This record gives sequence, C-alpha cells and structure tokens, in this order.
Amino acid sequence: MSIMEKSWLARLLRLVTDISLILWLALMCWVLFIMVQQRLSGGSGIRQGSVYTEIQLPSETVQAATDDFAVFNFEVSNARIHYRTDRASSLSDIVRAISGVVIVWGLVALILWQLRQILTSFVQGQPLTLENARRFRLISLLLILGVISTAVLRSIEYIGLAPHFSVLPTRGFIELIYSHVTWSRLFTAFLILLLSEALRLGAEHRIDSESVI
Repeated sequence: MSIMEKSWLARLLRLVTDISLILWLALMCWVLFIMVQQRLSGGSGIRQGSVYTEIQLPSETVQAATDDFAVFNFEVSNARIHYRTDRASSLSDIVRAISGVVIVWGLVALILWQLRQILTSFVQGQPLTLENARRFRLISLLLILGVISTAVLRSIEYIGLAPHFSVLPTRGFIELIYSHVTWSRLFTAFLILLLSEALRLGAEHRIDSESVI
C-alpha cells in the first residue's frame, strides 16, 4: 500500500483543520468588530457582556444593583450572568475586551496552525520528527497559557463588575483565578506534554539508528 493511500485520513484531517482555522479567524474578526462597535456606541442596551461567577446562585437573586446595568439571562448550570448596559465604555474597557478576544481566540488559532503542521508531516510520511515533538510541546504550553489568561481576564472582569450585582461577594484576585481555572484543560495540556516528550525520545532514537546505519 502506497504512502498516498495510507495518508488519506491525515489529508482529510488536515483539510478539516484548514477549514476550522479559516472559519475561526473569520469568526474572531467578526467578534472583534461587534465588540468594538458595541463599546463605541452609546445606544441603550447595545453593549452586552457576561460575568463568569463560578458560584451557584438562585436565579431569582441575580439582579443588577445599579440602574445602568440590566440582567437579561443567568445560566444556573454555568454560573454565568449575561448583562446589558448603556454605560459608556472607557478606554481601558475597550482595550481589555479587545485583548481578551485576541489572546484567547488567537491562542486557539495558533493551536490549529500547529496541528496543521503536524498533519502535514503525517501526509508526507514523516511523523516521528523532533519538529513534531516541539509542536506538541508548544500546543501544551499554549493550552496552559490559554487557561491562565482566561482565568485572569475573567477575574478582572468579575472585580470590575461585582459592585453592579449585589449578590456577588467580594473575592480576592488569587481566589478568583483559582476558581476560574479549567482543570480539565490543564490535565489535557499535561498529557500532550508527555506525548511530546515520548515523541522526542522516539525521534532521537530514530536519528541515532539512522546515523549508525
């Protein structure tokens, strides 16, 4: 069986990854456009956002404490408050919102790009390389960075918006980061890191064997 016949699955996965990457970048640009438009507009009820409370609360208690904020949905299972406001956005709010999208969404785009490079090596019939080991290691580090940055951004958002929701208690920054960390993603990153190390050892063994031959 030829390499072309063996690599059909890798080609299919690379095509899916290419399409996902293009759609993800297009969606990221759209989200950025909407976010900036909402924050630069002064129209009532146009600016919307979410507060990740990570606290299970009765839905009837989740009400805004100030008149310029209004709750339009509260997800009990996800402990997430969706709000809208006509309050004018400050420059720091705009920068923080844009940074959040660029960092979090950009990290996913980088992960998809690394996956594409790995699948390309599969198509070429050369999966056991030091380059792929480095790519898997980079993916694990990007996942860790994504978990940490998401936790930090959500914690900053919580601190800034908690005064507008009387039901939300005052919480320390470290406590907030700890509560917003997605531990399952950290575990996945750890497994990918182990995979990268195994791949590196295999690639080095292959290189040593070829040099002896």
